[in-house]
Order: sequence, then C-alpha cells, then structure tokens
Amino acid sequence: MEGDASKVTVAVTGASGYIAGEVIKQLLAKGYRVKGSVRNVHDETKTRHLKEVFPKLELFEADLLADGSFDQGLEGNYLAKGYRSW
Repeated sequence: MEGDASKVTVAVTGASGYIAGEVIKQLLAKGYRVKGSVRNVHDETKTRHLKEVFPKLELFEADLLADGSFDQGLEGNYLAKGYRSW
C-alpha cells in the first residue's frame, strides 16, 4: 500500500474483535480510510465502542453465512483480516 494513505480504503473484517481493533487503530493513525465489518450495524452492544473510539471508522454489515454479504463493503478495498494465528 504505497502512496497517499488518505486515498486508500482498507476493510477490516470482524471489526468488533480485539485484534481487529488494534489493526483499525494503527490504520487510522497512519491516515487510511477504514471500513469495518460487523454482523449487525444496529447492535449497539457490539458497535458503540467502535463508534466512540474510532469516529472516522465506517461500519458495514456482513455475515459469513450470507452469500454476497461482503461484496459491497469490500468493493475496491484492500483487505486486512483480524484473526487468530494459531
């Protein structure tokens, strides 16, 4: 990801997770536009902290079990995935 970070959008799946939160923090600090997926954008118990801590974060709804639910949110983006490595 070279060039002007503010012109690059990075999508982070599982945005409400601990590791994803750190990834989001670092990307925003470097000036990237960040979109994060959550299962339900209206579930304040899962999204309130994201909205408060990362006001520039754009949330989109996606569910691994729903075909095509990531298509619109990931269109034209780089992808950073928050997951366990073990």
